[in-house]
Amino acid sequence: MIGEAAEQKLRFKSEVVADYWDYASEAGRIYDSRSGFGVFYRYHPRNVKDLMGRGVTPLVDASVITRIAKGSDDYAPISLPEEFDVLTPLGFKVPFTDLIGGRPVPTAAGVVDKLELPEDRKRDLATMNTKFGQALGAFKPQSAEGRTERFQLTKDTVWWRRGLYYVMLSIAVLFAAFPLLAGYVTLGATGQLEQAANGLAGPVIGLISGFLPGLAAPWVDAVTTHSGLAAILVVALGFFLWINGVLRTRIDDRARLAWNVDRGQGVRVPPSDRNDAHRRSALIGAVVLGFCALAAGRPWEHSFILEWKSIAETAWIAWAGLFLAVASLGCLATYLFLSARGPRAASTPVSLVIARAIRNNHGAQRLYKLLREYLLPAAFLALSAYLVVCAVNKTIFEVADSMGTYCAEPVLANSTGVERLSATSAGFKTNAMCSDTGNWLQEGVRYEVIVTIDPKDPWIDGEKDPDPIRDRGCADTMGVAEGSLVHYLASLLKRWWAEPYFKPIARIGRFGNDEYALDPVGPTTLGKCLNMRLTAEIKPKNSGELYFYVNDAVIALPGVSNFFYRHNNLGSAEVSVKRVNVFP
Repeated sequence: MIGEAAEQKLRFKSEVVADYWDYASEAGRIYDSRSGFGVFYRYHPRNVKDLMGRGVTPLVDASVITRIAKGSDDYAPISLPEEFDVLTPLGFKVPFTDLIGGRPVPTAAGVVDKLELPEDRKRDLATMNTKFGQALGAFKPQSAEGRTERFQLTKDTVWWRRGLYYVMLSIAVLFAAFPLLAGYVTLGATGQLEQAANGLAGPVIGLISGFLPGLAAPWVDAVTTHSGLAAILVVALGFFLWINGVLRTRIDDRARLAWNVDRGQGVRVPPSDRNDAHRRSALIGAVVLGFCALAAGRPWEHSFILEWKSIAETAWIAWAGLFLAVASLGCLATYLFLSARGPRAASTPVSLVIARAIRNNHGAQRLYKLLREYLLPAAFLALSAYLVVCAVNKTIFEVADSMGTYCAEPVLANSTGVERLSATSAGFKTNAMCSDTGNWLQEGVRYEVIVTIDPKDPWIDGEKDPDPIRDRGCADTMGVAEGSLVHYLASLLKRWWAEPYFKPIARIGRFGNDEYALDPVGPTTLGKCLNMRLTAEIKPKNSGELYFYVNDAVIALPGVSNFFYRHNNLGSAEVSVKRVNVFP
């Protein structure tokens, strides 16, 4: 580039240019933009020719070809088209296909170096040109059809890695939203699995959390509470990261074969070894997927296959178990087939055949273009707008709430600020945004709060379905039993983002934000909507009246702030408070 600029009469300091040339090397460091967290950056290798206008042929420097020929770092670019020109050290532009087809590298005497270098540091262009010609000898002759097919196989592998990128991105999004979504998935079907996993993961997470910033608290709490689902996501992400690494290696290997460099690279694997490797992979897949199917599906607990109930009536984890069982049988069938067939010459893998068919399908190409250029950008903009609206809604509501907008003045005045505990339980409705319990709590004192749901007026979020299997609206002191699509979409409208709907919340004082999500201090009952009584402990940071409400979505606009409370919430409960006797 300095030489091109010098031709346009831009003057450089010759000593500085010479220093840069001394540092220059075709074997410089290769920077992997997809390493580390970069793996979540969009993976979409593009053909250089697609970025240029019609009739424009890409031009690369001879150092690129020299680096490919040396092969010390397996350098093999996949973005170059099959036809491009090479700029030789003497400044000639020659088609690459001609150079590897036997055409000698052009030479000429008296070529003037474009770089303005000191006399004692001039480049020997003739020697550089000779070495370039020698490097071309590393490229083995091959037919145009063979080279095209090898490049197509490389692009097929790239297609799979590109699809895998979207899978890993989806898992990353689930991790980001884990504090919001985990509770809805794990309240029912995986409760026992979570209890077993919590005993193992709890101490480890507790140790790690000491080194994490306070900003990570919602994720730490969610992972601690729902460690079973978190473990599934971690294992899935680790597995796909491993597959991503395998595909990256395959892409590099197939790209080297496409360039057809004779440096001992790309030696064919004996058919027997390849067949044995495939058999082992199929057997391992059958065993692993089989155990996962047994753990997830629990067929001894579900008879939905014989009775053929609807998906709505069957736990999602049972269907996941069925899917894993089918996949396990498929791997087992593959193992038996490969064992019976024996070694044979390697053919194009089925996965690459599928990728080729999809890549060359015009309908699939139009769909991908529609998704990439219109639908996905529109979805991203809509999601961004939704997040901004939810953040503004949360901020405005918190400010108004801390100013006492939604909590009324205490019914019983307490001018002296002395502790006052009611001898009788205080009732409250779930459709109230802030209910006064008539209790006045003291700062720094531990209190036991008991919430008892009225069995004649159970908690319901929405309309109750007479069929208990399909009833997703029932709730107890642990929150709503099962989340619907509406619950997921409105998660960021909740007063407490990381807590489930209908989670009991205690508030101290009309003003401020001294609030506590009530978690049970004793054992809970597994099952849907069975925890009708909650015993929790709180230690107020401030003295004040005890208010009570259940977590739900709110709108920070006058007149409609309690819309979801008034239209969806049914049920009532009683709240009683007493001091915790520290010294019995």
